Amino acid sequence: MYEPMFSIIIPVYKVEKYLSKCLESVKNQTYTDFEVILIDDGSPDYCPALCDSYARTDHRCKVIHQLNKGLSGARNTGLKVATGRYIYFLDSDDTIAITLLEKLTQVIETQEVDIIGFSAVVTSLNTICTLSTGRHTNGVEKGIEIAQRRVPLSTVPLYCYRREFLKEKCLTFKEKIYYEDVLFTALVFLENPKVYYMDLPLYFYNKREESITTSKATEKNYFDIVEICKLLIKVDKSGWSFSKKKAFRNIMKSYILLSEEIYRMLDIKDRKTLLSIRVKLMKMVKVQKKEMGGKNYIIACFPDALYAARKVRRKIRCRNQI
Repeated sequence: MYEPMFSIIIPVYKVEKYLSKCLESVKNQTYTDFEVILIDDGSPDYCPALCDSYARTDHRCKVIHQLNKGLSGARNTGLKVATGRYIYFLDSDDTIAITLLEKLTQVIETQEVDIIGFSAVVTSLNTICTLSTGRHTNGVEKGIEIAQRRVPLSTVPLYCYRREFLKEKCLTFKEKIYYEDVLFTALVFLENPKVYYMDLPLYFYNKREESITTSKATEKNYFDIVEICKLLIKVDKSGWSFSKKKAFRNIMKSYILLSEEIYRMLDIKDRKTLLSIRVKLMKMVKVQKKEMGGKNYIIACFPDALYAARKVRRKIRCRNQI
């Protein structure tokens, strides 16, 4: 059976204003050995027809129409039918540089890697900035080594994945939750993949107002990030090396603080309702002090102070980037 170099998986739901531009950026790729898998996730607008129209004009494209399963469910559907050596997940309201696949291929031909990361240009209202996946570029690193120093970005479209690596490690997306990228990225990097970063802005992220990440936080947002923290805390860590435990603790530190950030985005009334859930999460961290490490234990004891420090640090970092 023919095996293309890349499978580009694109979940589609209520993006009829953006889909054509997204697909045009795929169609114009300078490297052409790829398949496109469009997952119409029960979109109620004109998107299903747009998907079918695109497939009629390009034999490399296949369309799957399904009842709504959410972003994770759509990505998982794409994974099941993908045949490419490498998997690339593209969000249907964003675009990619026409040289993206060409640049990825240049790395694949010279390096043995499981994941290739690159940068993005983020456009939000009148603001434009660069989002970078890594500081150590143009060299191969192990995922656990990276996660010990810094938590990798959870933005899945800024990575290209070797399909056999995902298959061997049984890595898929947890369905029906927000922040599915957060959990997926943690599990991927804890499997210690070989990672190569390119310091090139090859993705164009359209941060639209109605998207999940820019909308007002809800109780479900908080429930889901807490659930992700709990799932990671409960992972069987027996037999883990010291390096893997250190990477895990660093990831957990970032995710616990993320839960605090989302908690503080809620209305005061919602915070009071969810206070018991917050307390239970922090208690889980305290009880597992040995596995979670001293830093996470301190965060669980003094979340207010640690969150305030993180907020200041983020402002300084953002100012330096600009």
